[in-house]
Amino acid sequence: MAKGTTYSSERRIFTDDDTGAALVRLSGFPTLNYHVYMHSRCFTPDSRDAVFYSQRQLTRDSPRDIFAVSVDGLHLRQLTDSEGIGWMTCSPRERSVYFARGNAIMAVDVDSFEEKLIAELPGGAGIISLSNDSKKFLSFSNHGGSGSITSTNTKSGSTEVIYEHPDPVGHLQLEPARSRHAIFHDRNPGRGTPRLWVVGVDGSDPHMLYDGSMGDPSHFVWLPGEDAIISTLQPRAQGIIRIGLGGDLERIASGQHYWHPGARYDGKMVCSDTFIPDNGLYLVDPDNGAEERLCLSRSSNSHPQWTHPHPTWSPDGSMVLFTSDMEGISNVYVVQAGRGD
Repeated sequence: MAKGTTYSSERRIFTDDDTGAALVRLSGFPTLNYHVYMHSRCFTPDSRDAVFYSQRQLTRDSPRDIFAVSVDGLHLRQLTDSEGIGWMTCSPRERSVYFARGNAIMAVDVDSFEEKLIAELPGGAGIISLSNDSKKFLSFSNHGGSGSITSTNTKSGSTEVIYEHPDPVGHLQLEPARSRHAIFHDRNPGRGTPRLWVVGVDGSDPHMLYDGSMGDPSHFVWLPGEDAIISTLQPRAQGIIRIGLGGDLERIASGQHYWHPGARYDGKMVCSDTFIPDNGLYLVDPDNGAEERLCLSRSSNSHPQWTHPHPTWSPDGSMVLFTSDMEGISNVYVVQAGRGD
């Protein structure tokens, strides 16, 4: 099993017993298969292929590699064959995947398998968040109880620290449509719960967006093209809130414990998994809170990240990618979610 290998299809086509939604299992190898978080780009920009991690060795320290597969479950191929692969995200412009490998940031073409070095980051990269024009990416590193956010030019590889934060940084995300701001969470030492922050793409005007006043934040993403984010809340509060960059807060859903929200690329629809209890994946309108069950994830939703669905939209708004161990081992699935218009 090596980079450039094309595999026989592992797909299974079926419909959801509850909603009748059409699903395709994209992976089926009996080891761990899972995608990244819902704020990473997990589809090529033409929505033809999805990318995911696969650990295909039955060993204790099985390396994870990056695989691409057509959204119909065919043309499964291995994009990498190396140790130390970290965060990945598809380019919003080209059919390539950016990924961390140790301190190096690489890009691999999903068709030719050609790799190129983008940059070397001495502190590594916890997350790679690409701008919409692919000209830069933001990343972060934490050290000594504080965090640094860096900006890297994808053509020259030059990197500069744009912001130093007094607490550790996590889940850094550039706004997908205009890429003028980034959001992240930190940890409030006094309360032990995250707070949500925003900073300009050049490091300007860093300020807290949300301090937990409506409930402790759980997971959050941008509403693309809008000056707002959404965040799910921890179980005691439940629901989803909308947070404007101007500081306005609105609860848009409250009926159940939403968990990991993914926003459609036009900002007009959210898909979130649910937890305690798991009622499935739901479509939620961020304007009026209307909700509709898309399908059941049937995952165990246990401690390992590869049992969390993390619903993620295709760029054309027609599909949602999610991870589930419904068949005993984690695999990636796509569910049809309608058109994005």
